[in-house]
Amino acid sequence: MKRAACIAFAAVLCGCAGPVYEGQYAYDDGWAIGQVAEVGPPSSIRERSSKDCRLGAIAQGLGDRTFARVAYHRGRTYRSIVSVAPQGAQLAVGDSVYVNYLDCGAEIVPRHFRR
Repeated sequence: MKRAACIAFAAVLCGCAGPVYEGQYAYDDGWAIGQVAEVGPPSSIRERSSKDCRLGAIAQGLGDRTFARVAYHRGRTYRSIVSVAPQGAQLAVGDSVYVNYLDCGAEIVPRHFRR
C-alpha cells in the first residue's frame, strides 16, 4: 500500500512540471513563448514593459545590439519584457520567440516551428 501511495505521489509531482520547449527551454526555468511587439536599437523601444533588461545589457557593453519588446503569457497574466536579440537575428514584429523572464542575461531565441 505504501508503494502505491509513493508512486501516485510521484506521478502527481511529475504532472506539475511545465513544458520544455524544443528540448531545452524549460518553462520552470523562466522560458515562455512570446511574440515580438517592437524591435530595434535600445532607445527606439518606447512602450512600457513589465521587465526591462536594457540598462544591464548596456552596462555589459551590449548597447549596440538589437533589442526587442516581447509580449508573453505567464500563468493568467499577460506581460512584456525588453531583452537582447541574438546577434545577426532578423527579428520582426509578430515573430514567435522564446524569452526568459527570469534571466536578463538570456537572449531572445527565435522559435523553430515543427510540422
